[in-house]
Amino acid sequence: MIAGRYRGKVLEAVGRTVALKDAQAAELAKVLKPAGPSHPWPDEIPAYRWGGKDTKVPLLKVQPRLVIEVAADAAMQAGQYRHPLRLIRIRAELQPEDVPTLPGTGADE
Repeated sequence: MIAGRYRGKVLEAVGRTVALKDAQAAELAKVLKPAGPSHPWPDEIPAYRWGGKDTKVPLLKVQPRLVIEVAADAAMQAGQYRHPLRLIRIRAELQPEDVPTLPGTGADE
């Protein structure tokens, strides 16, 4: 799963998770909804961004309305986590607006 975070009003890909367990994938499948044509991400993402081969991987884009809690190593490179994230749990009580945006933007963006 590719994780995103807002920088102002721009949704940026910040990392990927390790392979999800079947139960985790099933839980996410129940709450994720397909994205419409206005989703800001491309249909494919370069795998090399996270240490993969120099190929592109298709994205199944969903509405960016779900907040998840992850365990992450503090190491970042070019605004992205260098190591895979681990899904901890869905945070149904939170909305994306409740999560602080990434630094480097003005409040009026």
